[in-house]
Amino acid sequence: MNDKTVLYVHETVLQSWARDIGSIICCGFLMGVGSILGNIPMQWFGFFLAAIIIIGVSVSRDHKVSPQRAADILYEKFGVRAR
Repeated sequence: MNDKTVLYVHETVLQSWARDIGSIICCGFLMGVGSILGNIPMQWFGFFLAAIIIIGVSVSRDHKVSPQRAADILYEKFGVRAR
């Protein structure tokens, strides 16, 4: 079974912001520490990580579904019924 499906059934705005801020802090930390230490590869890694995160966020925004649609997908793929 190589077909993977990730469903976000419920995510609040605060949870979404926290996830995005965590990604920004991670990239900023890598670039900032790399800059302080004079480590050019660390700065580039932080830059590439930020680019990958930005591309990933822009591509994956349409996978959020309603709880009913998630239940329908589970039934179609695995025969699981929600109670």
